[in-house]
Amino acid sequence: MAYRSLTPANNMFLKRKWDQVRYETHRDKIMNAKSVIDNRMPAMYLNAPSNLKKLQMEAERQARIDRENRILLGKITNIINKRNEEMLKFCRSYRPKSLNRNQRELNLLRIAYENQIIAKRIREKQSHYSREEWLKQWCTNRQYMANVSKYPRASISSLDYEKDEKSDKIKKRTSTSSKESS
Repeated sequence: MAYRSLTPANNMFLKRKWDQVRYETHRDKIMNAKSVIDNRMPAMYLNAPSNLKKLQMEAERQARIDRENRILLGKITNIINKRNEEMLKFCRSYRPKSLNRNQRELNLLRIAYENQIIAKRIREKQSHYSREEWLKQWCTNRQYMANVSKYPRASISSLDYEKDEKSDKIKKRTSTSSKESS
């Protein structure tokens, strides 16, 4: 994809380089920016009076809850493991049984036979489309696209020819402007 600058520039290579440097410094500033809002937890001062017994009871309560949670988690994992083992045993011993297996096999054979007949008819059928007509339409469509597009696709040789013509025009302009100024 071609580089497009937001502002006009005489030299696109330099403009691209300058824009890249500006973008990188912008990203560095963003990464090194410090927050304006202080959202840290407020400092706790030890000299403030506090209820130590209440804190001790809260810590014991939290420890008891954590212990009970670990016990429950262990029980749940045991239940899940036992169920998985039971399911595996059941799946290994289970053999699917069908009452209409013969009928399904007959239907599959019938469908396969019909598919073969249809495939044979498709292979033997002649096409209604002409390749030459498609190529003509494609050429006209490419011509339409070249007429409408901003940057039309051209062959490499025609691009080289256009570059040579443009460089000749620029050389003529610069030589005439330098003669007029002197």
